[in-house]
Amino acid sequence: MTLATTPSTASPIMTHPDILPVILSFADRQTLSRCMQATWKFFNLASPYLYSNIRLIPNEADAFLHGASFGPIILEDGSERDLKRELLAMVKVLNIERHQGCNGFLATACSRWRGLGIEFPSLNVLRVWVGPNMFEGGWFNCPWIPNMSPQKLVMRNVTAISAGSSYTFAPQGLLCKVQKVVVVVPKLRNLSDINRDALNSRRRISESPIQPGTETVIVFWTEGPDSGWWPEAPLADYDNIVDQIVLCSLAEADKLTICNAGSMYPVVSGNGACLTYSSYQEREEEVAAAVKRKVEQISRRRGELARLGKRLESLRFMSFGEYLEKEEWKGEFDSEEVAPWVLS
Repeated sequence: MTLATTPSTASPIMTHPDILPVILSFADRQTLSRCMQATWKFFNLASPYLYSNIRLIPNEADAFLHGASFGPIILEDGSERDLKRELLAMVKVLNIERHQGCNGFLATACSRWRGLGIEFPSLNVLRVWVGPNMFEGGWFNCPWIPNMSPQKLVMRNVTAISAGSSYTFAPQGLLCKVQKVVVVVPKLRNLSDINRDALNSRRRISESPIQPGTETVIVFWTEGPDSGWWPEAPLADYDNIVDQIVLCSLAEADKLTICNAGSMYPVVSGNGACLTYSSYQEREEEVAAAVKRKVEQISRRRGELARLGKRLESLRFMSFGEYLEKEEWKGEFDSEEVAPWVLS
């Protein structure tokens, strides 16, 4: 137990050493920031809560990363502390938004951060929000973000899962370092012309963009558990959706989980007829059957029968609500955005 005094009476009261962390765990970010400026004790207690999950816009990160290149400061007792580096080491979830400008040549914000050695050594989840056209903005030429080493990569607002090959939504140098990839898809570009040649080829896949044992989750994002996915989706895009999932399956993910396949409406059957189903389960089963059917066709045509069993076994179809119930998703999504599924 430690002694504390009230401002009004200055009389000592007893407080449990764990009470302050509990209180601070409920504080908002502004309160936590103020606490860090009060005393060193509050700095040490509040900083893990404030820095565990941060949002960063690379071109506007000067204020946040200020001091990271200054080196240690000398305190009154003669000790040294590299405060900004200590704080960056507390980051568990890093959100990158509005990335733009990297083309591999120009001196950009990201090249500056890499040059300064800005790192997040305890990073567990890297969440990247891509723009309307995910192939613009220099994401694939960025010298900084793809060199990070998170355990999980979460890609948000993805509009192309597979463009001519699998996992084309992120740099391969980043994909090969993570243990789990989560792809959130609000809508999907039609890349049938690009993917047709890749799927019709008899050439075997020589190298996977992901490491053995990597888990992949594709979430067809809906507004809530009772909402449909991308209501404006053209009917002709159904084959495009199946093809992009199939290309990911061919990359040998240890587990490939497809969430909300039953939220696609309407669904086109194998003979091209537009079918209307009365339940989520029926729609999901039709999508799953279409994906597995095409995976088997391609595997047999390429003579990859030894891989076929693993590919089919890795495929899992479930609702997003089931995923949140069965899997470890902390850090992948914020509690507020998944509340409609958790509370339903």
